Amino acid sequence: MEAQVSQSQPKFFLWYVYSLKRLTQIVWLLVLKNLDYFSIPLLLKTLFAPWKRDILSTQGLSLNDKFRIWIFNLLSRLIGAVVRLITIFFGLFLTAFLLVFGLVAIIFWLILPFLILAAFVYGLILIIQG
Repeated sequence: MEAQVSQSQPKFFLWYVYSLKRLTQIVWLLVLKNLDYFSIPLLLKTLFAPWKRDILSTQGLSLNDKFRIWIFNLLSRLIGAVVRLITIFFGLFLTAFLLVFGLVAIIFWLILPFLILAAFVYGLILIIQG
């Protein structure tokens, strides 16, 4: 009987450590996938690029038309910057949420065996007092 208990303890410990490692990998992959999904580095590089690449040429036009096109191009860049900033903000917010949620899950996984043991001891105390 004693040999069975000693064999199961290493199996549990190996499973527990492996599961912790896997949980950490899953959290990290979720964070990286989120950053890739929102393309935050690319959005930062192209922050002031025109929206949908809408830009008009001013070659061979009058000064009045050049000014109107310059305003259009400026507004196109402004719209692009606003949309990209909103996307960057939302992506960073979701990434921070995933990091916090992942860290809470990892911490909970680390203290779970102690919580189970404490609940067992507390139950025994209630039975003895009861």
